[in-house]
Amino acid sequence: MSFDRKFARVLVDPPCSGLGTLQSRPDVRWRASPESIGELAALQEAILSAAGRATARGGVLVYSVCTISRAEGQGVIERFLARHPEFEVDDLQEQFPGWSHPEGEPYLQLLPHRDGTDGFFIARLRRG
Repeated sequence: MSFDRKFARVLVDPPCSGLGTLQSRPDVRWRASPESIGELAALQEAILSAAGRATARGGVLVYSVCTISRAEGQGVIERFLARHPEFEVDDLQEQFPGWSHPEGEPYLQLLPHRDGTDGFFIARLRRG
């Protein structure tokens, strides 16, 4: 996928395992497997890379998935950043201290038992 123009703000909400929605959709647990999560992570990376190419210099790229799977959250972002050094992570911990990542990473991680909502992973990247 390619675009003729670049965008200042891009939101990526790719297909995911939905493991963050277990409290409202318990059937998700029976569809998720290590293999399906690996396939989804590869698809998410491809979508994120396409979105990165469409992001203008100085533009913001937000990645959001309704899962608590590290492979689909931090893993996708870490691999994207390794391949796209022109992007850097905005630290969201200061802006959203109540939704901080439990491991001190600069992303947001909403957890059902802590936040009373579905589980989400959110990263905000900026293209240099």
